[in-house]
Amino acid sequence: MAVRKEVKKDVPVDRVKFSFVDKNGVKVYPVNESGKWYIEANNNGTIKRFAKEIKQSEINEMTVKTIDYYYKLLKDKENGVNKGN
Repeated sequence: MAVRKEVKKDVPVDRVKFSFVDKNGVKVYPVNESGKWYIEANNNGTIKRFAKEIKQSEINEMTVKTIDYYYKLLKDKENGVNKGN
């Protein structure tokens, strides 16, 4: 009997957010390390690997969520919003 793999629908990338993040020097991509998947972001040369291990089926969803995270972070910075206040 075949084992069914969990299949998730693709999460669409908001082109405006992707373009804004990319133009601000942030690249988001999946990384496979010894069979384990992680999301990594290169923010103008500063590389951050998120500690949460993800399934291969979650790569697209988590990449989109990470782009959303950086979009909000950069927009807040652009608008002078300080989360510490």
